[in-house]
Amino acid sequence: MSLVASLNENGVVFTKPNGIIVWCNDAYQNLTEFSREEIIGKTPIEIGKTRETVKNDLQKMIEPFFKGLPFDVDLIHARKNGSSFWS
Repeated sequence: MSLVASLNENGVVFTKPNGIIVWCNDAYQNLTEFSREEIIGKTPIEIGKTRETVKNDLQKMIEPFFKGLPFDVDLIHARKNGSSFWS
């Protein structure tokens, strides 16, 4: 699975059930401008939360995530340099 994810042009992270990132592909590093070392051990929210991130949108993602259900939410995600992108 990680071979497919590593070749994906989109940013991909693998997490533990509690949301902690255990692996990310190069595309995720390029999108966020964080190194793998800065990403591993954190949650996607810790890496990408911005002032523009809407709490309601986070809830739309968090609730199904922890229930093991699929979700589709567009969020503003932060880069290391402070700029943002939609993910």
